[in-house]
Amino acid sequence: MDRETAEAVILDHDSRPRNFGSLDSATHSAEGYSPLCGDRYVVALRLADGCIESIRFDGFGCAISKASASMMTELVSGETPAAVLTRLRGLRHALTGPAGEFDGEALGDLACLLGVREYPTRAKCALLPWRALEAALDGRPRVEVR
Repeated sequence: MDRETAEAVILDHDSRPRNFGSLDSATHSAEGYSPLCGDRYVVALRLADGCIESIRFDGFGCAISKASASMMTELVSGETPAAVLTRLRGLRHALTGPAGEFDGEALGDLACLLGVREYPTRAKCALLPWRALEAALDGRPRVEVR
């Protein structure tokens, strides 16, 4: 994905986040917080029949973290927790692992976040909502990303 397209995707999800707001019928939720930049999100989801039936996020943060949260909610809806954790590992590896050892096309729109690889703090912003989702699935109420 070229830089201009990546920026457009991020700005679109930042200005018009999908699935933003609380989820009253959540079966799982967790807060993700970054003391480095102050980003804070609550990810709430409802599991039914072993799959994510509904997911929403609420809170505040930079364009990177909000766009990542917005894309995350679109991508994981309908997936099993195991599939979500596999996707998280892939994204984490793509953003923080050795260059060239991941399939950028498999990331879909998340490929727009690859530009943060050069900035470890920004990679943490992109991963924050995913870490909150992971905590929710693990039954932990809060995760702090440093």
